Amino acid sequence: MKLILLVLIPFFVLSSITTQATAAEDYGTALAVKKHTDQYMVSAVLKLNGTEPTIRLVHMIEKADNQDQAIGMAFVKIRSDFSNYSVLDSIASKINKEEASSCIYL
Repeated sequence: MKLILLVLIPFFVLSSITTQATAAEDYGTALAVKKHTDQYMVSAVLKLNGTEPTIRLVHMIEKADNQDQAIGMAFVKIRSDFSNYSVLDSIASKINKEEASSCIYL
């Protein structure tokens, strides 16, 4: 009886892990494919890490379902583009498509 349990337990654990990984991949794919209808202007105040008191203000337009999601998407870009900075504060404001199309990107 113990031998049967020792053989079956790893099987059930492995199948559970495989199922969870597949579910996570499906969820990630669904998020990537989903169309976001609203646009948000996200502004963030960044502080340079280190001894120098350097502040930087960044703005970006994100397509998202709500303000929190827009800020989260902006944080991902900020972490990769401004890796030496920490975010002090951020805000997101919903904008309409006409306002977004007239923005100038520098």
